[in-house]
Amino acid sequence: MTCLREGVRRSVGALVLLAGLMSLLSVWPAGSARADYALAMQLYDAGQIEAAAAELRELASAGHRDAQVALAGLYADGDLNGADRWSRAVRWYGRAADAGSPVARMNLGEILAEGRPGVARDRVRAWIWLTLASRQGRAWADERRARLEADMTDEDLARARQRLRARAD
Repeated sequence: MTCLREGVRRSVGALVLLAGLMSLLSVWPAGSARADYALAMQLYDAGQIEAAAAELRELASAGHRDAQVALAGLYADGDLNGADRWSRAVRWYGRAADAGSPVARMNLGEILAEGRPGVARDRVRAWIWLTLASRQGRAWADERRARLEADMTDEDLARARQRLRARAD
């Protein structure tokens, strides 16, 4: 769980810094999706979680990958509560993971490897996401996948490898 939070915090912190620098340089036009994302991160930093979440939901729904990761992180970290917070985190991480986000792939793999309230443990899907994140250079995902493999049956591992081969990425 610590890795999950650290990954989200690192990605959000780096994106906030980048957004701030880009805003100062006036590279992103006002009203663009990136400007809205920068606003969401400013709101988050100011402790206005619900306002930030509203901006992130709009962007995430429109397919903004970084917003999907950030919104999922708010649910996973408990900043946004509710009985279905883990299933919402999985939903947003899943969309970002499908779009190629290595952070989303790592975090989704971790959630599925362990299971959470409202999210069934799924070692096959976890292994696939962790493998994809590992292929993107995430050493932590590679280590976590190796530990997961030790707990998987031969049948589960064969099924995971077969499903991974069927993927385009």
